[in-house]
Amino acid sequence: MGADQFANLPTWHRWQELLDVTHLAVTARGPEGLTELPAEMQALLTAHGRDALPEPIPRGADSTDGANSAGGAGGIQNPGYACGSIVLFRMPAVPISSTALRRQLQAGDRPRELLSDGVIDLIDRLGLYR
Repeated sequence: MGADQFANLPTWHRWQELLDVTHLAVTARGPEGLTELPAEMQALLTAHGRDALPEPIPRGADSTDGANSAGGAGGIQNPGYACGSIVLFRMPAVPISSTALRRQLQAGDRPRELLSDGVIDLIDRLGLYR
């Protein structure tokens, strides 16, 4: 996710449970990066930020680093991998917002310069963004 959405995470439904079932990969899209985070999100990044994702934990094995590997909040079951880390990464800027991309998909456009054939096939097969 982009740093903008990471900063807005508290507006998401049940956002506090995300790290119980997954890792987050966050990229800075602009020059501001992650310098303008709300205090709550800065604290979350400080507590869970990592340089890299941990290795997968085989199903049924105990986690040695304290990461959740069996179940998450609300009875969601994690498929045997550690969770709870936030990894920061850099990537080239993409010249379109996710909102504009969703609008293109809803209009029936298939922007192959932005999405792989596999992603487009999945969107079509599942009837997403109609």
